[in-house]
Amino acid sequence: VHATNKDPAGAPPNAKQIPFQLPKDIVWKQNGSIPGEADVATVYGDPTKAGPYAVLYRWHQGSFSRPHFHDKVRRIVVVSGTWWVSTSTKYDEKLTYPLTAGATATDEQNAIHWDGSRSGDPTPAIIYLYGEGPVSTVFVDTAGKPIPLAPKAPAAPAKK
Repeated sequence: VHATNKDPAGAPPNAKQIPFQLPKDIVWKQNGSIPGEADVATVYGDPTKAGPYAVLYRWHQGSFSRPHFHDKVRRIVVVSGTWWVSTSTKYDEKLTYPLTAGATATDEQNAIHWDGSRSGDPTPAIIYLYGEGPVSTVFVDTAGKPIPLAPKAPAAPAKK
C-alpha cells in the first residue's frame, strides 16, 4: 500500500545516517563582497580554502552583482525564485535572462557574467552553488578587462 501526503509522517531520520537541516535553521550571513545584495549560507566546505564547497546564495529583489569572472568552474542549481543572469560586460539589468527553480547553470572558468534578482520579483532568488576552492572573483570593466583592486589602507600604528 502506498502512503499518501494525508498519512502521518514517520520518525525523523537518524541524524548519524542522514544529517539534515530544515530551512528555518539555515544560518544566512551577509555576503561580504556584495553587502546588502545577497546573503550566503555554507552547506559544506569553504570557497576560500582548498577542496570542495557548496553554498546557498539568496539574492534580494533588485540586487545584482557586477560583471566579473571566477578563476575556477562553479556549478549552480536554482532552488527557488527567478535568478537573472547575463554574460555582457555592460551592466544593464534589462540584458539579464531568467532562470527559474530547477534550472542548472555553470560559471565557466574565466567567463564573464553577472547575476541577481530583478525588482518586482515576488521572492528572492535562491541558488545552490558548488565548486572547488579556493576560488577568486575578478570584476571587469566594460571592455572585459580586470578592474584593479583598490590599494589596502595602511595598518594603523600599534598603540603603546
